[in-house]
Amino acid sequence: MLENLKDGLVNNVWQAVAGRRKESRSAPSAALVVAPSVSGSVGDAALIVGTTEALRAAGYQRVDILTPETEDDWPVSVTPDHTLCLPGLLMRGGRGALMRMAFAMRDYEALYVIGADIIDGIYSHQRALARIRLMQLAAQGGLQTVLVGASISEAPKSACMRALGQLPGSVRINARDPLSAQRMVPWLGRMPSIAPDAAFLIPPPVEREAPEAEAAWLARMEHAGLQPVVVNVNGGQAYKKPALAEAMGRVIDGLLARRCAVMLLPHDSRKPGDEEICRHLAEQRGASVRAYQGPMDPLSIRSVLALVPIVITGRMHVAILGLTTGAVPIAVVYQGKFEGLFQLFDLPVEDLCRQPDAVIADPESLLACYDAAVANLSRHADAVRRALPTVTEAARMNVLAPGSPRSRLSVEAGRPPREPAET
Repeated sequence: MLENLKDGLVNNVWQAVAGRRKESRSAPSAALVVAPSVSGSVGDAALIVGTTEALRAAGYQRVDILTPETEDDWPVSVTPDHTLCLPGLLMRGGRGALMRMAFAMRDYEALYVIGADIIDGIYSHQRALARIRLMQLAAQGGLQTVLVGASISEAPKSACMRALGQLPGSVRINARDPLSAQRMVPWLGRMPSIAPDAAFLIPPPVEREAPEAEAAWLARMEHAGLQPVVVNVNGGQAYKKPALAEAMGRVIDGLLARRCAVMLLPHDSRKPGDEEICRHLAEQRGASVRAYQGPMDPLSIRSVLALVPIVITGRMHVAILGLTTGAVPIAVVYQGKFEGLFQLFDLPVEDLCRQPDAVIADPESLLACYDAAVANLSRHADAVRRALPTVTEAARMNVLAPGSPRSRLSVEAGRPPREPAET
């Protein structure tokens, strides 16, 4: 009962502040973007860049980000007007932080929470519930509230999915792929909007070029008659399954035997990250293998991916950044989130995706994916080129213009009509 009273106090504070929110349209329209995690991930940075730039293009005059930690160090392409951090809010959902947040939200008319692969609680149910609670309070306080492109894994946390299903009907819930949308239906009682990953909205390359040393190395390898290939090894997956690093080493050796030159591209500098494992795999091999040494910035990473036709990756946003350049991805998949992405581009999962355990058991199975991609490169590249404009335009559904009518999609009150097994 005491907990209910405390929650009621938080609700009352938000309602009281909402009643005094400035309604003057002479003030710049402002949106707050909630970062998916702490800094250190190229994918998370790409999501923030794509969302903030799309909001500015939609007409917001001020776009700020809310980050979990004060010491977050985002790459240079992340350019919010202001950065806000309330300790305890996004990591724990503390009531004190939520009440302080009510006063901070007086300056905004919209809240955009990047769902990515975290909102189903697969990494931390506490952090997912904190974001869902923030969306609930914002919507009840009259703010335009949007869940930006979320994927749902094969085994989401029930508490998080129930909380999503109980959000006010004014909250716009966007799944970032068709499979995730289908997984949401039992909990929401309806089909959510499908808006692909916000990283598809990062600005098109204009002046930014690939880091000089990386571009020069790729050019030398191609001049020597080798086919450049970018390979990413997911350090997080390798930490859970140490044999994966050895298996990926055998995959690299197989690529070298096919007269490829391999650039090992990290995605995550957080521990356990990708950088150390990429360096280690490169040091064990000769001059035709190089660990990427350029900035850990999504625009720099994308500019390197634009120089190769095929990318092999264990990180989804390496695949997405590659797709924005026309590169064909091969994926070491996990959590059931790559399959929906490949579906958007009509790329065959059975030919281009492998589970980590399958790669560990037989590294040749991933090399078979590479051989299939080479044999069908023209067809797959055409599929990517055809789908990319449609996918990019659909990703803009993540963003509403300032003053747009709130979504009125109905959600049944109470619990969803059917609940999968508790996880």
